[in-house]
Amino acid sequence: VDFHAKFKANLVTLAGSWANERHVRVHPLQQGRVVSESLRGTSSHQHNPFMALTTANEDDMETSGEVFACSLVYSGNWIMEAEVSESGRTRLNAGLNPSTFTWWLPPGKSFESPECVLVYSNAGLEAMTHTYHDLFRENLISERW
Repeated sequence: VDFHAKFKANLVTLAGSWANERHVRVHPLQQGRVVSESLRGTSSHQHNPFMALTTANEDDMETSGEVFACSLVYSGNWIMEAEVSESGRTRLNAGLNPSTFTWWLPPGKSFESPECVLVYSNAGLEAMTHTYHDLFRENLISERW
C-alpha cells in the first residue's frame, strides 16, 4: 500500500515470547525501512503478521489518531515492511517471505497468495482492534468456535 500524502507516523508491530505474547512495539518512522518477519514456517509467539501506521503519538494512540493496519491471514514464512522514501512517502508491503520461498508455476496454472486484511480507523488502535475482532468473528472464524 502506498501512502502518497506525507504524514508523520508511528509504526506499530507485535512481538513477544512464549507465554508472553503480543507486546506492542512502536517505531517512529523516518527515511529507511523497518522489517518484521518470521522464518519459523509456522505460527509463532515471537512475531505476529500484523503492522499498523498511526498518526497519533505513543501516549494517545489507543483512542486517537488515524490508523492504517494490515494483518496477514497466514502462519507460514512471512514478511512485512514499512519504508519511507527520500521524498517522505510511506509504503507498506506484506506477504510471503521471499528468503525461503520458491514455486514453480506451470503455464496456464495460477497461484493464490495469502490474504492481507486491511483496516482503517479514525479513532485509534482500540477502534481498529474492534473492527478486526468483528471482521474475523463474522467472516473467518467458524460459528462453532
